[in-house]
Amino acid sequence: MWAGAYTRVDLRTGLPKTIMASDEQANRARLLEILFHEPSHAIVGPNQGTVMKAINASCRTPRDFWHVLLFYSVGQAVKEELGPSYVPYLDASGLLNIPSWGKSKSVLDAAWKPYLEGRRSFEDAARDICAQFPPAPVP
Repeated sequence: MWAGAYTRVDLRTGLPKTIMASDEQANRARLLEILFHEPSHAIVGPNQGTVMKAINASCRTPRDFWHVLLFYSVGQAVKEELGPSYVPYLDASGLLNIPSWGKSKSVLDAAWKPYLEGRRSFEDAARDICAQFPPAPVP
């Protein structure tokens, strides 16, 4: 298999059908993050869910921005629960070596993390994310 985990979504219901983690070396904390990450694909995708619909209406993010946002959000939630010593998969995996992923993470650190921490509104976070990317095309 090419990845450590994957999800299959039932196209009829939009709910996760299969969740699979293949990393036998993963620790329990990492498996907890995978457990939350994979079903979240059903609500945060390139063109689905409240977050990406709002962002896509205002700007054109990099192709995989939605996936960085998903890794980031779930990783931050698990870190909040397990404590500051937990290193989220996004930071530990090497995925940030992909140039667009690294830029996306820095945008999320500045604009999205304060929203996740309850220090700003969703609208402000989405606006600040979009300020970093080209405007959405006019239909």
